[in-house]
Amino acid sequence: MEEPIKVRLCPVCDEFWFMKWDEYCPVCGWCHSFLQEMYPDDKKMDNIMSLNEARQAFKEGKEIY
Repeated sequence: MEEPIKVRLCPVCDEFWFMKWDEYCPVCGWCHSFLQEMYPDDKKMDNIMSLNEARQAFKEGKEIY
């Protein structure tokens, strides 16, 4: 069961406020995923990368996918 959305800051870049689930961040390209926030090392959900991989890639200036 999906948790009700609250306005949340992008967990990858911390620069965009998500208003709903499955919304894409225009700054880093991350798709806001409830499951990937719960399981930050899991891959191939709404995003191909895990949340932790995406955070590291953003810090290194690499593409998020």
